[in-house]
Amino acid sequence: MEAGHRKGTVKIESTFIDKVGENFELHLNNFSKFKFLDERNQNYSSILLGKEIIGQLSKENERIPTRKNYGMNYVHDLFEATNLLSRHGISGQESFKHLGEEFITNMEKVELALEQLDKEMLTQTERVKFNQENPQLIEQLKQLQNEHKSLESAYKELTDELEIYDQIENLQAQKQEKRTSQEQEKQPHVRR
Repeated sequence: MEAGHRKGTVKIESTFIDKVGENFELHLNNFSKFKFLDERNQNYSSILLGKEIIGQLSKENERIPTRKNYGMNYVHDLFEATNLLSRHGISGQESFKHLGEEFITNMEKVELALEQLDKEMLTQTERVKFNQENPQLIEQLKQLQNEHKSLESAYKELTDELEIYDQIENLQAQKQEKRTSQEQEKQPHVRR
């Protein structure tokens, strides 16, 4: 790895590395910091940002890095919030009251992220259409499509879960109404 004109080694913790078959995958954040150890002189060691490492590795391997859409963070937060409330017996429409504005804002942010990905895919499709021999453009389009697909499926799973909560809640309310009406029918009527 290089830092400016110096060569050396980058120290990356194992938590950033996954072994997939015979290959390794790095999961780096643009703003993560990593220690760069200078080959010749340890006094010139420094800190490299994740985006610098990502840039060098993608240039050396001639591969485009796969990125995680920021909207996925909101989906995970939404799942955690709904799961927390459901563990405490709060679900469906009632959960929206407890989660408040931030929950709805996060759902809107996910929807905006999906819209943004749609626009990016459209733009990238136009680029590929006029330059079909460029494998990098095709790879970028595939990555955008995968990113959109994973975000959309996670968001759909969340909204489906919320709908299931609502259906269960409605079913329970209907059963309760039925029990109440049956109990009222069983009670003797008093004449005046």
